[in-house]
Amino acid sequence: MNIFICGSNQNNAILYEGTPSKIIYEPINITPIINKISNNDEILQISCGSSITVLGFKSGKILLWGIPLLTSKPSYQQNQNQKEKEKEKENQIKIKELDVQNKNDKKIIQKRSQFIIPIDNFIDQNIQMISCGTLSLLVLVNGEVFYTNLLFQQNPKKKIDFVHFEFSEKIKSISSGSDFNFVIDSNGNLYSWGSNSNGQLGVGDNESRSKPEIVSNLSNSIKKINGGGYHFIALTKTNQLYSCGKNKNGQLGLGDLNDRNIPTLVELPKDIGKIKNIKCGDVQSIVMNKEGKVYVCGRGRSIGIPEQENQSEFIEIIFPVNVKIANIFANGGYGASYCVFLDSEGKGYSVGVNKFGQLGIEYQNSNEKEIEALNKPIRINISDEYFIRDCGCGWIHSCFIGLQKEESLNSNPNQNSKKIKKQKEIEKREIEEDNRYKKSLGNFWVLPPEQIIQILSLLPRNNIILLTLTSWEFNKIASHNWIWQDIFINQFGKPEKKYLKIINDPKNFDYGWKKAYFSKIYSYDDYVFHPNILSKNNFSKIPKRKFWQKSGEAKVIFFGLDASGKTSILYRLKLGSIVTTIPTVGFNVESLSSSNFFNELTVWDLGGGDKIRPLWRHYYPGTDGFIFVVDSVDNQRMEEAREFFLTFINEPTLAHCVVLILAHKQDLSNAFSPKKIAENFNLYSINRIWGVFPTSIHLKSSLTKAFKWLDYQLYLAKNPKKKK
Repeated sequence: MNIFICGSNQNNAILYEGTPSKIIYEPINITPIINKISNNDEILQISCGSSITVLGFKSGKILLWGIPLLTSKPSYQQNQNQKEKEKEKENQIKIKELDVQNKNDKKIIQKRSQFIIPIDNFIDQNIQMISCGTLSLLVLVNGEVFYTNLLFQQNPKKKIDFVHFEFSEKIKSISSGSDFNFVIDSNGNLYSWGSNSNGQLGVGDNESRSKPEIVSNLSNSIKKINGGGYHFIALTKTNQLYSCGKNKNGQLGLGDLNDRNIPTLVELPKDIGKIKNIKCGDVQSIVMNKEGKVYVCGRGRSIGIPEQENQSEFIEIIFPVNVKIANIFANGGYGASYCVFLDSEGKGYSVGVNKFGQLGIEYQNSNEKEIEALNKPIRINISDEYFIRDCGCGWIHSCFIGLQKEESLNSNPNQNSKKIKKQKEIEKREIEEDNRYKKSLGNFWVLPPEQIIQILSLLPRNNIILLTLTSWEFNKIASHNWIWQDIFINQFGKPEKKYLKIINDPKNFDYGWKKAYFSKIYSYDDYVFHPNILSKNNFSKIPKRKFWQKSGEAKVIFFGLDASGKTSILYRLKLGSIVTTIPTVGFNVESLSSSNFFNELTVWDLGGGDKIRPLWRHYYPGTDGFIFVVDSVDNQRMEEAREFFLTFINEPTLAHCVVLILAHKQDLSNAFSPKKIAENFNLYSINRIWGVFPTSIHLKSSLTKAFKWLDYQLYLAKNPKKKK
């Protein structure tokens, strides 16, 4: 097990030999220094405060360093002499640092280890959790809570005194903000104490508390809690998120910048699903769902959107393709304006302010790297030989626990057997699930394809079905005009797992039996066209471009209200996979083409924010068609979408354009139908070519069909002789 650290050496935060102003941008290995004090004990947990770092060990020992009081202030002459010697020692320091990593230089190890304070108060006890504030420490031992403010310790090198708080029930979780604290008992009750200048204790006023007090609004309901700079977020047992405290940068995620002194329910993105973890930084909040998607809000520079000062609603942060996040980290200590993420392969990513090198990214130029890190998550520069297991985030530094790959595989001898057992349980549950559905469907399974088609046509739109068919039966049904969404939903109506549209069933080898999971059915009748083109240009009769025909060019503008799904649609068509994006600022330009398309479409994706809309008119000249995306489930903004659509449909420079409306997010049960949208948008009174298509980001074919129709209409508009 290895310990890596990076950042500023102020208060000896990174145990580096040199001036306090020394900054280490790339994480260095300090394992030999830690092992000297801990006697190679196993590390259970790490936590960082403003400049402090705390390690908790299996034996009950705690190691602490970085307290400001332990840093001696040199005289003026000593400081001058140190600066003169610094240049001479620069190369020697680098060599010595390598020696430390190779565990050879005992002198340096001895010198640096003197800044580490061993805490033996809990030896041979079960340390369950440790949590650091700016300069405070909270320890959970056998369900009991111990607290200390390191700033008021008389002589921390000799002894650190803890206050023992007693509760009626065992405590199961703890969390520290900058200078306030939370605990959750076994019944789900939340207690808070400490500074309350912005109402961050959630008790209904702004008066500080010296002893724990129950947060009555959230009694018997809390599952997770995390404290930030002057705010907190809490997750309930029913998957609801509450926030409270300072909201200057929108870190509460409530859509405004007003402080709260009572926990307030947060309206999360509709597709977030089950929440797995929550974290708070100084001025930011982070939420991760079960699928590994990460949502953030707060100060823009702290969460990867520096062009935006405040982000008051949760938005998803985008990671490189094929990266699945497994854990999130931040710290509520003063100034901790960055986030760290670990993926399923043990690689780390960071985003936020990098003033002190705390992001752990490869050093080139501090200013350039700071700007780059603020715009997107960047890989932490720790070798692939190590699997990063845990992380501590401070104000001026970061600390990481890394296992060597062989060590991580062998750390739990029962790991493989547990995985096999878990896989068998999943398979058993799936078999029981299938049998339950088969029983509920009765004789439906033995009906011929013609009768199956007849039954399907009578089912409600949102009916949930499961079919097991032979290849011949499936081909017979698939030839009928139906569209299927590939999300399987269990009998409780909750998203449970995803399948391919058709997957081979290994349990039935004869005749290539196949299994198909379907929900929410659409007929082609759901497509709505202008009455004049319905018979002339039947959708099912759109021809393909001949190989000898040259493809033309067409400019298409792509717009809609913000968060309607425009950019996600574009990437779904371009990349073939679902990519969740942050709101578009300005515009994106993508080129879409296909061997079946008559045109190469240059699509201009215009950002839907209020401040950007007045700039849209500059993109109108030369436009052949436009696409308007409607969020079919956003009833509250449907009227706003209608007004904006009518504004652009009456724009003189767009009078000749073909109009495609995407009734998006049709996979959700409360979606407006295309026909209803056509009526609401008053399309039947418009004398031009238009069409409304039901689409879903999960069903690429629904998007492809819509764009294929648009491409053909643009081809006919440019070649009037082809209209017959």
